[in-house]
Amino acid sequence: MNLHVKGELPNVGRLHYFLLYSMASMAFIYTGNHFLITEDLYYSFFEGQMSVDHIAEFIDMSQRVEWIVYLIVPLYLLVKFFVVAACLSVGTLLYGYNIEFRKLFHVAMFADFVFTIPPIVKLAWFGLIATDYDLTDIQYFLPLSVMSLFNPNDIELWLIYPLQVMNAFELVYWFVLALGLKIVLRESYPKMLALVSLSYGPALVLWVMFIVFISLNLS
Repeated sequence: MNLHVKGELPNVGRLHYFLLYSMASMAFIYTGNHFLITEDLYYSFFEGQMSVDHIAEFIDMSQRVEWIVYLIVPLYLLVKFFVVAACLSVGTLLYGYNIEFRKLFHVAMFADFVFTIPPIVKLAWFGLIATDYDLTDIQYFLPLSVMSLFNPNDIELWLIYPLQVMNAFELVYWFVLALGLKIVLRESYPKMLALVSLSYGPALVLWVMFIVFISLNLS
């Protein structure tokens, strides 16, 4: 069965959306680096591990290369949307749909807005609520994740990423991807959720396994 579909997501200016989304992602990084992670936080965290001069050099180097991170953000997002769209493309082929790749790319791009919520919560938590925290707390903080149930210092490092991935926002992301597919494919929502589970789901598992493999080899 080869079904040709013509559904479209609402046209809200896809290029403008991508640019605004990239800028918002950069803004989250900038705010976290300049308002949450202070120099005092670096000194208190590395005290006893590095000399004061080495800590100062580390801070200076981090500030000098910070601009590279902002340049990478749009490229990272493009690669991420492409990979997710490729996973969905495999699923649509298995289900017998003939759909343009660009539509799947748009689904992946618009669904990603779900991941703007965790950094907002993170900034609000450490900026307004938490008063005593260190770099480890900021690095591993992910609200509504399995990781939030553990102390990072009490578990193996290779377990941290898988526990972070198991979070409510990732689950919502699956549902939003399915909703996007429902719109462009004009099919039932349960069927689209199954398509996401059988295409994006295995790819996510393989990615987590890859990160765990790297972590084990570097530890």
